[in-house]
Amino acid sequence: MLLVGTAYAEPAREVSHRAYDTATAMPRNATHGGPGHDNGWAIHPLEDGLLLAGWTASTGQGSADGWLLRLDKDGRELWNKTYGGPGNDRIVAMSPTDDGYILAGYTTSYGAGFTDLWLLHTDLEGNERWNRTYGGRDHDNGWAVCTTDGGIAVTGFTASYGAPNSNLWLLHTDSQGNEQWNVTYGGPGCETGFAIEPVGDGYAVAGYYESCGGPYDLWLLHTDGEGTMRWNRTYGGDGIEVARDMAVLDGGFALTGWTSTYGTGGTDAWLLVTDSQGEIMVSRTYGGPGHDGGFAIEPVKDGYAIAGWTASYGAGGQDAWLLATDRDGMMRWEYRTGGPGDDVIYGLDAAGSTFVMTGATDSYGSGRDDLWLLSLDDPQLSIRPRGGLGLSVQVASHAMETRTDIPWTASLDGRIIPGDMMGVIAELPAGGRTTLAIPAFGFGPVTATLTVGDVQHRARFVSLGPFLLPG
Repeated sequence: MLLVGTAYAEPAREVSHRAYDTATAMPRNATHGGPGHDNGWAIHPLEDGLLLAGWTASTGQGSADGWLLRLDKDGRELWNKTYGGPGNDRIVAMSPTDDGYILAGYTTSYGAGFTDLWLLHTDLEGNERWNRTYGGRDHDNGWAVCTTDGGIAVTGFTASYGAPNSNLWLLHTDSQGNEQWNVTYGGPGCETGFAIEPVGDGYAVAGYYESCGGPYDLWLLHTDGEGTMRWNRTYGGDGIEVARDMAVLDGGFALTGWTSTYGTGGTDAWLLVTDSQGEIMVSRTYGGPGHDGGFAIEPVKDGYAIAGWTASYGAGGQDAWLLATDRDGMMRWEYRTGGPGDDVIYGLDAAGSTFVMTGATDSYGSGRDDLWLLSLDDPQLSIRPRGGLGLSVQVASHAMETRTDIPWTASLDGRIIPGDMMGVIAELPAGGRTTLAIPAFGFGPVTATLTVGDVQHRARFVSLGPFLLPG
């Protein structure tokens, strides 16, 4: 259950978020699939529903087939199509066109090598118009695709061309998939592109770079419209750093992935914001003692949303994780959900007031893992001292039914008492509200962590005895 929490402090510091059950929109937790492995990787919102792309091992012709699902606005399946042959064929990226969709991934059913980069074009109903493969005798994969007026650009890696191991690969075709040019980037190690966006008359590509002789570094490249590199930057330290998604900003780039050099755990989710030339403006990590990472990033009002997984917190091996930050990367709130298995988010859309996510869950559904669809309305939490004396947390339900036994916790870190409080909201009627009183007394900086149901929010204060001031 998702609830609204409001903690009161100074009006000038009010931040607006909201979290509640999306009972009248997309289902909060829905699965699609059968007895095999089924994954969702890309999501595209429509005026009257959603399109999800991924792959399925439960239906189709081979060990895995590319998969496209069309859902209505209530999350009901209208149709689904599979693509592939007798081998292993996977769709991991999607880009809309005026008359359909470009799907990208890799295939062992067609082409010349172990795996070939794979592009498909469908009409608006998912009917295949053409499919093409690109590559040589070795492994060649596509991981991200974008469309422009000039055609289709796809990135991934190739072990058939370039240096001895594998190089980041940028390939450009016309609108019918006819190759116009392809370029490899890298050295004697392994390089891969996981994200691509059109920028001006060229492209920005992000992934990882290994050829410096150490572990992977996050890699950001800018090319012209023919693939000629204009500049490239690497980011990282002694550990492993990877970019999995990128958003183009007004005057720069926002990237997410993971880092094992910085942060607190095995890997931490990483937010990296740069200017238009790749100079770092913001670098923040998020996570705990386990392995945590980001697979998708979206700019949102006054900040960024990152979706991925956490193995540091939650109920299973990996839990789905969504967090929102301000423009400086300070976390505003986070949402974690999952069960005893491994659950992860690969695709995110945050164009409106609702976050819609797709991925894979081993905790729910009918198979070994199922394609997972989650939605969460923008959690609006405002924090200000009410009269300066402690905190008062207002919780409002936007669900369609009465909620019972809703756990809540409050943790105040710093030179302050009491440090931790918890309780249960016995009953919260549909559309109802309740208030939690949280006293505080201390001196110095304070971080308040408030959790109600599945939503967690953090805020900083300065405590002067019983008074709390915005920090």
